[in-house]
Amino acid sequence: MREATTGSKPLSLVDRHRLRASGGSALGPFGSIRCEYGNAKTLVEVAGIELRTIEELLTRVLPRSRAGSA
Repeated sequence: MREATTGSKPLSLVDRHRLRASGGSALGPFGSIRCEYGNAKTLVEVAGIELRTIEELLTRVLPRSRAGSA
């Protein structure tokens, strides 16, 4: 389970070349993700920090929804 969720297969040489040629980054649309935990002492505090980080990242790559559209 851990390998399936955390492991990543390295890109082949061909895939890396295609990615670079298209102007992409091997890091994906989010770039290098850093989370500053500051003085978080509990899992609840850590989860809150990580959730805010995820929300911030998603706002960078997803279009904003318009009011009234579902």
